[in-house]
Amino acid sequence: MVVALLACGLLALGAAQAAASGVISSFTLTPASTQAGGDPNVTADLRFDYGASTTDSVRSVTIDLPPGLLASIANVPETCSADELGADLCPTDSEIGAGLVVTNGTTRSTGLYLMPPPAPGDAAGFGTVVLVSGTAYTGVGTLDVVTGAGGQPVGEVKLAVPAAPGEQVDELTATMYATIAGGKPFTRLPTSCATASSSASVETTEGNPGSAADSFVPTGCGALAYAPSLSSVQVIRDAADSGAELIASLSQPNAKAESATAALTLDWPSSLTPIAGPVGPCLTGTPCTIGTATATSPLAPASYLSGGTVTLGGTPQAPTLTVAFPPPLPLSIVGSIDVATGTISFPAAPDLPLSALTVDITGPPGARALSTTCAPGALAARFSPQSGGLSLTSSQPIVYRGCPPPKPPPSRPRPLKVSIRSGRLPVVHGRAKATLACSGGAAGSTCRGKLSLTVRERIVRRVHHRRTVTYRTIVLARAGYAVRSGHSGSVTLRLGAGALRLLGHSRHRSLRVQATATVHGGSAHRAIVLELRAARRAA
Repeated sequence: MVVALLACGLLALGAAQAAASGVISSFTLTPASTQAGGDPNVTADLRFDYGASTTDSVRSVTIDLPPGLLASIANVPETCSADELGADLCPTDSEIGAGLVVTNGTTRSTGLYLMPPPAPGDAAGFGTVVLVSGTAYTGVGTLDVVTGAGGQPVGEVKLAVPAAPGEQVDELTATMYATIAGGKPFTRLPTSCATASSSASVETTEGNPGSAADSFVPTGCGALAYAPSLSSVQVIRDAADSGAELIASLSQPNAKAESATAALTLDWPSSLTPIAGPVGPCLTGTPCTIGTATATSPLAPASYLSGGTVTLGGTPQAPTLTVAFPPPLPLSIVGSIDVATGTISFPAAPDLPLSALTVDITGPPGARALSTTCAPGALAARFSPQSGGLSLTSSQPIVYRGCPPPKPPPSRPRPLKVSIRSGRLPVVHGRAKATLACSGGAAGSTCRGKLSLTVRERIVRRVHHRRTVTYRTIVLARAGYAVRSGHSGSVTLRLGAGALRLLGHSRHRSLRVQATATVHGGSAHRAIVLELRAARRAA
């Protein structure tokens, strides 16, 4: 991804010439198109003036690129070895650009080829070869990431200039291709529409310095999409105590074509709290590594962002949390912790597309940084784009592992319920026995209430020569009862003289009545039949 660091500077597109001093007479670095986040050809052009000297010549060039001006070395299918470069036999699939070298008034074309990193700390190597009278002269350079102004990571390109001995280099031009083998995009412009500034410096064979600067302004930030999200939050609780590990992941699947994130704020859940003992020393002058981080970018090989760390520092009143990655892609995102509001703010994220970022917070060696109550909660994130568009909010519920299962809510017993089991009651000696059943309630509960037998009587009268019909309810019998839950019992009902007379005058000496059993909170009803029976005579 750092490769675009090399050749980002076009022939100024008619802009005014940038400031230059020393042996550099002009320097331009401009893209063929200024669409923010786009992938145009990008060209760097350097011209030199050695004054009266006819023997001095540029020996090496260093270009620091604007933040966010990058290229996808992950998309380059092959690299060129030093031997292949010296023989001018670099694989076609390793070609990432082309250039011109003007020496003593003679212009020669060159190719630019991706090479393996010269040293472990380099993001990549690149080389170019110039043929002079059949002899190949090579220039080998490095593509690195360094900390630029404001702490932002920027690409830095260093190139040993290819030239035949005794020739004086008048001009260097290098164009990085928008796409490479297979049509894959290679360059990537900043997704911020702030002024993108670059600088160049040189060393000559006679030790004369030279420096220059140039800038361009990306356009069309409003056209950039932006769709990051908080993809997962997991808390793993220790078996022995309440100590916990937090694993949180951010995601932006289409990061290459979208705006990068400029700022991020996390709202901390109340179910996670720092453990004062282990984290206290981290806030007294010696920051502590309390976790790890991994990330992926569409521009860089996966290994470049696999060894990150999470560091806690600052003071008890103003703690800081830093997510950092080592070379070849040194990246540091510093966040401030607001203890009062429970938020962590990262106000200056680099203009670098990240498809995913996972942070795993464990704690200082041998300890945990966090404890958890395992209470349900969520982590919320607010993302602000480099493009200056609207911020987005995303939240994810915490998924707990290792927490004891939640206690079930206390079960509320079903309410007591009584039912009338008898459908036909024989009446002997003016008494009838009904069977009731009780259910529900707590263990050992008892259904208590009254059982009554009623009948509805139709009454016809004439009032003012008009026939009217009314009804009245006659209680034939009533008795209290008590039946334990889960059991059934009988209730004896005594019928009065009026009830017996009504029953005796009924057809077939049987009467359909309404049985009602009351219980606390409700009642049961059933239509039953009373039958008047004679008592059995003793033998």
